[in-house]
Amino acid sequence: MIADSQTVDCSDRALFRLTLTCPKCHSAGWVEWKSLSNSIRCPQCSCCFLIALDGHIRSHDELPQMPFHCPRCGRSGSIPSMLANRGVQCSSCKLPLAIGPDRKLRGVQEAAELRRVVRSGRGKKTIGDWFTDKLTTADGRLNRKVACVWGSLLVGAIVFGSSLLLRLFDYSVATPSRELTLTCLAGDWDDAEAFMQDDPVQLAEFKRWRMRHFTSILDEYRPDGDSVEIGVEIVKSESPRTTVQVSISSDFLGSRSHTQCWIEQDGNWYFQPLETLHATDGIVRVPSKASLPQAKIRAAIIR
Repeated sequence: MIADSQTVDCSDRALFRLTLTCPKCHSAGWVEWKSLSNSIRCPQCSCCFLIALDGHIRSHDELPQMPFHCPRCGRSGSIPSMLANRGVQCSSCKLPLAIGPDRKLRGVQEAAELRRVVRSGRGKKTIGDWFTDKLTTADGRLNRKVACVWGSLLVGAIVFGSSLLLRLFDYSVATPSRELTLTCLAGDWDDAEAFMQDDPVQLAEFKRWRMRHFTSILDEYRPDGDSVEIGVEIVKSESPRTTVQVSISSDFLGSRSHTQCWIEQDGNWYFQPLETLHATDGIVRVPSKASLPQAKIRAAIIR
């Protein structure tokens, strides 16, 4: 059993260690916490033991064993199975050993050759075999550096794929509104006109609208590295028309906003510059001369 635990100061830092009792000669001693995952040798009787998963001290003889045969010196024996994946060596000639496909410890090269033979016997190489080759070392252990690289690539692919799917299936007006704003900031007017219907009136009004809101804040007029944040808030939505408030902010520009009117047709959003200008300018219908009183008409002519 674990007899005691204590914390002592060593070289100006706390070193956590455990006081243990040898399961064979019952001599007491201590071991650093970082060494608990390794096999421990009693300095009095040379008994080898370790702390099992249940927290109890077990000698090597009490644990499930895995046989080994050293191809270099011919020595045979066994070691605890829970130590087999930790880069063990032959106790006689120190040859590195690895677990083969038969779950026996062999020389690293012999174990690797046996794994290749087993895979070739299955016929066509599978994706699992390919990943096994990439993620394991020659002795069959997990290559942590390679696993970290592949894990990072996998996470990146999942994040990118998720964002792409969200863009493909995002029918919110916020997405085209934000893209139109970025396109206008870049001054790509031909690309910006792709957000509108093929209507000469709308295209003509778009030129007036863009000159009002983007002439002085184009990318070419702002310093390099000026990062722009764009926010889109829905102000009014009455199908198929939606009005949004777009905010543009950066360290150079400060904060500013403008209105955009959009219409949804056949699953697509189209920018409506004419309606946008009417909404922001407060334009009302000018009455015709026929509807004006005669006195007002006469006064207008005299002037």
